Amino acid sequence: MDKRNAYLQALQNLHREQLSSIIDAELNKSEDEMDAALIDRCLELIERLDAVNSNEKQPESVSVRKRVATKRFMLAAAVIALALTLCFTVLAVGWRINVFSELIEYYDTHIRVRFDKSGEKADEYKLLGSELAKELSEHGISPVLLPEVLLTNEYKITGVQHVEEEFFIDATVIFKKDSQKGHLNVSKYAFEDLVPAPNITKDAKLVEQIELAGIIVFVLQQAEGETAIVYQDGLTQYHIQFNATLEDAIAFAKTIK
Repeated sequence: MDKRNAYLQALQNLHREQLSSIIDAELNKSEDEMDAALIDRCLELIERLDAVNSNEKQPESVSVRKRVATKRFMLAAAVIALALTLCFTVLAVGWRINVFSELIEYYDTHIRVRFDKSGEKADEYKLLGSELAKELSEHGISPVLLPEVLLTNEYKITGVQHVEEEFFIDATVIFKKDSQKGHLNVSKYAFEDLVPAPNITKDAKLVEQIELAGIIVFVLQQAEGETAIVYQDGLTQYHIQFNATLEDAIAFAKTIK
């Protein structure tokens, strides 16, 4: 199997948000550069996920396909796309989102973080001696930047899941603190072109930017009491999702080392 086919096959182990991010990244390219086969593969996998988790609501893959069709049309209408982008920026201001970073793109349904525009790498790693860092290293993810508070008795790690493929390695660390539950997803990619731009959904309405260990960490507040923390170190991307207040999430993020 050649590398191209191996990569398309490996996509089946990605989460829905990661597949959606790949689709969005392709749709942001020019029509000549856009990989239609890759988009179709991601859509196929999203539909499979919908089938496994089917319910009475409209499958998410249907809405994704509608979004793909819309964005493909927008590629042929640059003026309209520019107008929509301006509208989304106005919406962001109306929602009282802090619009201050060139790495953040605002849309009507989500926020995208463009780490590819920064190219930053951490200047230090202070928690490589921790048991979690050692376990991740055993599966090929090293060095790592971890929230130190996650390694204390304040939080309990209830599980660690690993997926290893030719072009990426993915680990999900499940944790909880009292009634708060969440997960840390760490994905290490083989090539820069494979690293997706994270999409933060659930009506993200506030962004805080923190500079730690030489990189930028974004903390987002979402609907229904959810928060997200995203950051990237070279080819390793991190996404933390849990039901904590924005203040707790910021305090959590500030312990990343």
